Amino acid sequence: MSSIASAAQTTEPSPRQSDRRAKRPIWPKPIWALIVGARFLMGYATFLRTAKTPSNAYTDMRRLFRLTNGRSNDVSAFLSRLCHPPYHLPNRAGILGDLSESQVANVAEVLRRRGVYVFKTRLPAEICDRLIQFAQHCPAMPIPRPPSGETSVRYDRQHWIASKYLLQGQQLLENPDMQRIVSDFSILAVAQAYLRCRPVLSSSLMWWSTAFSAEASTEAAQLFHFDMSQIKFLKFFIYLTDVSQTNGPHSYVVGSHRRLPRELREDRRYRDEEVLRHYTAQRITTITGPRGLIFAADTRGLHKGAPLHSGDRLILQLQFSNSSFGDDPPHIMINDRFSTDLLERIEQLPRTYCMFSKPS
Repeated sequence: MSSIASAAQTTEPSPRQSDRRAKRPIWPKPIWALIVGARFLMGYATFLRTAKTPSNAYTDMRRLFRLTNGRSNDVSAFLSRLCHPPYHLPNRAGILGDLSESQVANVAEVLRRRGVYVFKTRLPAEICDRLIQFAQHCPAMPIPRPPSGETSVRYDRQHWIASKYLLQGQQLLENPDMQRIVSDFSILAVAQAYLRCRPVLSSSLMWWSTAFSAEASTEAAQLFHFDMSQIKFLKFFIYLTDVSQTNGPHSYVVGSHRRLPRELREDRRYRDEEVLRHYTAQRITTITGPRGLIFAADTRGLHKGAPLHSGDRLILQLQFSNSSFGDDPPHIMINDRFSTDLLERIEQLPRTYCMFSKPS
């Protein structure tokens, strides 16, 4: 496997059990696709009225992706571009650098071709240090759940009880450094250029990965899979600790975000040997690098975070989508812990920051 600087992992939940275990339809594939498509459109109409995604419509979106090899997502994304043309951003400067229009366009083009892009700039060391300290004191969700049944613990780097510790929600976004990152114009410019529409911040997460188990964890996304949380999306990953080949580098199958072989379209995890039946080892990029490394990926493509053999890893992830349809973004309440810069972004770009709301 080739290696480039930077890496990450997804937090996409395991496919819904009812969908994964569903029996094969009795109708021919074209008719079944039409039935699922009609149900999806009815669910989308409900979403437009309520701003909430019906669970069956979310399941049908995933089914349509498999039935059409992503073409249903592509058509929906095209329509979203027509309805929500890009913002005119005041600038493109931020943690990715002071980007020119042509630089942003180049990043988007590489992402469309390869599905992954590693940036040359790094998140400053002092921000990494502060976020590491924060992530050691903020309650996190252990994954998989330990036998004790605990759902919220503080991460102890010397004593592990799970393969993954997830931080998300209100407390995460009250952190000043997280607010700076989610309101960053350079990140927003790249997301908008790739999606070709006004982007929606649909998730912001941090998680620790550990060497708690030598076996690849399905719950911790350590086997190859594709994400399908929204219709079209782009994820930004930042390593907050150094990542080598031994402590969980992110692997990505270059180009797999466009179309997938039939055998790799099932809504499940895949072992390396299954992926290598369809892609050469040279197509699999493994991303390693020092803390502060930033990369973007369309995780509709096949990817995984490798199991850790030693140490731990802390990673930050932002996801921007073309719509909030799908896995509904979390609801974040604005309070006096929010920075002036983020409040200005929320006011300027309401579609992008639709997960934020003021107290009634």
